[in-house]
Amino acid sequence: ALTAMVARLTAGKRKYAAIHPQMNEAIARIEPLRAQLTRLIEEDNAAFDKVMGAYRLPQETEAQKAMRRAAIQLATMSAAQTPLKTMRLAVQALEIAQTVAELGNLSSMTDVGVAGHLAHAAVEGAGMNVRINMAGLEGKEHLGLLVDEVKTLRARAAELADKTIQAAEERGGLV
Repeated sequence: ALTAMVARLTAGKRKYAAIHPQMNEAIARIEPLRAQLTRLIEEDNAAFDKVMGAYRLPQETEAQKAMRRAAIQLATMSAAQTPLKTMRLAVQALEIAQTVAELGNLSSMTDVGVAGHLAHAAVEGAGMNVRINMAGLEGKEHLGLLVDEVKTLRARAAELADKTIQAAEERGGLV
């Protein structure tokens, strides 16, 4: 929302007429991300409910125990996917925020800097949730690609956040 706001404040100013296309593109890209990230809140709640439901399954017989264990594993793996989606989208949001920080309205640089901090926090927080869900899975040998993606997304987010915040601070004249 903050990135979109700064892009709108830029696209609406005559002083920034030369970059209106870039700001309009930023708005067009960031708004769907915001909607998707908002939907992921509900998706994450639903995934958590499925995990909790699996833990509540009966476990009186060996067959029930096996079914419960399998349901927990399936729900937990599914629950890891939602924060992974959040990580991916937040990295995309950081890419857009960096562009807005490098080009956008000087009067609102702190807003896009805050957007950089928040998107980075979203990646890190979601990454923690992916990792805690992975920790609860049996047979972790098949998780290598997931672990690699989490590491890659975290590194990319840190790099983008640093660039976004640095651009916002420098262009905003922060001391």
